[in-house]
Amino acid sequence: MPNQTVRPYVRSFQGLRGCAIALIFLSHCKICIGNSELSITTWFGALGVCMFTVLSGYLLALHYAGEAIDTRAHAKKKLKRYYPLHLVTLLAAVPFCLDSLLALDKTAWLSLLCQLLLVQAWVPVPGIYFSMNVVAWYLSLDLFYGLAGPWLLKRAEKLPRRYLLAGLVCVIGVQFLWTGLTWQIPASRWLIYIFPPARLLDLLAGILLCLLHTARQEEKKPLPGQWAAALALAAMGILLALSLPLNSEWFAVCVWTIPVCVLIGCLAGQDTAPWLRGLFQNRGIQYLGAVSFELFLIHQLCIRYCRVICLYLGAPVPYSYLPAFLLSLLAAGLWRRITKKG
Repeated sequence: MPNQTVRPYVRSFQGLRGCAIALIFLSHCKICIGNSELSITTWFGALGVCMFTVLSGYLLALHYAGEAIDTRAHAKKKLKRYYPLHLVTLLAAVPFCLDSLLALDKTAWLSLLCQLLLVQAWVPVPGIYFSMNVVAWYLSLDLFYGLAGPWLLKRAEKLPRRYLLAGLVCVIGVQFLWTGLTWQIPASRWLIYIFPPARLLDLLAGILLCLLHTARQEEKKPLPGQWAAALALAAMGILLALSLPLNSEWFAVCVWTIPVCVLIGCLAGQDTAPWLRGLFQNRGIQYLGAVSFELFLIHQLCIRYCRVICLYLGAPVPYSYLPAFLLSLLAAGLWRRITKKG
């Protein structure tokens, strides 16, 4: 299916990446109200990951629909981009598990091996998929996307245009069904939030969204407007507000897919509303989007190191979050500059 009518690059998507990484950073800061042990930002990261994944599917279809994709080369390109920084952050995480490694703890050494091979997301053990540089579990997922994404795109392109919307609705329906079947069993967090085949549904939603968007543009049919974007943002805000008191695995994946798809569809429109452009195209959020990959891999380690320093100095832990954010930005920008020069 040709996609010449879709712009090859939508600047607002960079801003969406910036919002996603900001949400993920906040989710790793424990911000509690009163005597509650629950952080009010616990589920922010799930929304950020959903944004990244659906957008990845959308951009995959935007750039490669109608073209032959060398799956192996596509996966190698991903590895070449993020594996060096993964190794650096993995080394930086070693001090946090050094005692276990020196004690020859089997789980610690297995988690290190899984991290090196980027297969940690396939192991249903929290001490493995959430080990060392915890956020690196997503690299395991992203490598799977690189291998499975091109195959999914080719299958999705064979769908008749009239079935694209139905296909997208079915994908979201399967997400709700999967969450409903698994959310109360012991391994629910892994099955819903981590398990690569389950998370592939978000990627497929992004692929179908792009193909649907392209088809509607070519047929000159109306696309989601600014009111749809406002409703999507309002829905995200309401769901985030509900996520703390409800604290359910339903907030791990499926509830975010619909508003995220609507928002991406609005941002990809040819006539994006000025307020929407202003929200996602300002310089600050654009910079966060530009270094979002580096910031993603670096930020949690910075939070952990700054937290240790605060505890050593006897300062409240929340005092560590702003220094951690600034340190993360500095390190991410520095790594990006070094690798670009290389």
